[in-house]
Amino acid sequence: MFDEIAGLLGGFQNFILCLVIGLLVVTIITLAGFSLFGFEHPFLGWYALFLNDKRKHTIAFSVSLVRMLFLGALLGMARSFGLTHVLIYVLFTVILWGTILRLSYALYDLFYCVGVLGMVYLLSLMQKELGKIQTQPGMGVLTVLFSILLLIAAVGQFFVSINGIIPKSINKTERDIKVQKWSRMILPCLLISLIFPYLVLHHTDSITLEAGGIQFVNGEIITVAARSKISNTDSGCMAANDAESFILADVPVYDSANDRVIFTEYCSVVQPKIQMINRVSPMCILENESGAFRVINGDRVSNIENFFFFDGNDAYYFPENTKLTWGEETVVLSSFSKVDVSFNQKIQIYNYRSGIFSEYEAVEGFCIATLQGSEQVNLSTDILYRANGDEQMLFMQPMLLNDLE
Repeated sequence: MFDEIAGLLGGFQNFILCLVIGLLVVTIITLAGFSLFGFEHPFLGWYALFLNDKRKHTIAFSVSLVRMLFLGALLGMARSFGLTHVLIYVLFTVILWGTILRLSYALYDLFYCVGVLGMVYLLSLMQKELGKIQTQPGMGVLTVLFSILLLIAAVGQFFVSINGIIPKSINKTERDIKVQKWSRMILPCLLISLIFPYLVLHHTDSITLEAGGIQFVNGEIITVAARSKISNTDSGCMAANDAESFILADVPVYDSANDRVIFTEYCSVVQPKIQMINRVSPMCILENESGAFRVINGDRVSNIENFFFFDGNDAYYFPENTKLTWGEETVVLSSFSKVDVSFNQKIQIYNYRSGIFSEYEAVEGFCIATLQGSEQVNLSTDILYRANGDEQMLFMQPMLLNDLE
């Protein structure tokens, strides 16, 4: 338990450093400004009003300003928003409340804290939505508008903090009334943000198969009905339509109408010529466009050639014209064809173009796949033979590899 806590705190080092530096810089600039120009300088006159000639309020102002800048920074990294950011924001807020020591302000600021953190969370969901296979129409515009809304709320919270610093003896001045009216205009913005969970949370990472698709599992073909939506869930990839919903097997879905394959599990993608082994994730798409292959992973598109896929167990997926040989047998595979070679040398081949399933037994020798180049793969031992004679054992845990860029 203590190791977990230590590890969690270790992740705060950069944030704490930024916090300390930010507070020191703003405080030093503020105090230096007063020392050089005095409280009566026109530029610092309004500043001196709410500080009430007390330098101790400089800390409150500095924390409030840095907290607003921290929220602004979250606009750019909302996609990775997590518990660390929440705790740092809470730390800013606790310091601020301890400096101002006004209950009415703390209650008012608490509302803002919950509101802006909720908005950052929703913004993170929107930014993740933009990286999905099929983005909801208008989500990009919605994300920009929501970012502006969050920025307005952050500025409004900053002015509320300033109002909390102003001494009660002058809190009825015209300047104070304008600040209060301006800050209260932000409240409807936070309330409006309550409609966004419905727009975002009800949309998951999904692909709609207009013409349906098929899966090849243990020699059987499983049909996925037309207009089925494939979604990535905690239990695995799910297919749902008006009639039924079910968890898909951990094998690709063939979308013949669009000449593409949709992966439902992690697979390694091996490119022997450039000596690269990466992974593709569930919901990645492999497309064949006039003989050119590309992998679509969210908002990333990668063109690949001279490659094959391996699930880390027994299944391989090869491109066009791959030759499969064992003993005296030779089979030429079409693109997307699946080959399973089990430990007892049972070979199962699903030829994608013909839709024919074949099963063989390699009594003698190994099952060897030869790519269009001179590279070969021993499917019986999961070893790659490179053109220069080097051998490489294929990786058995694709999930641990880096994503294909």
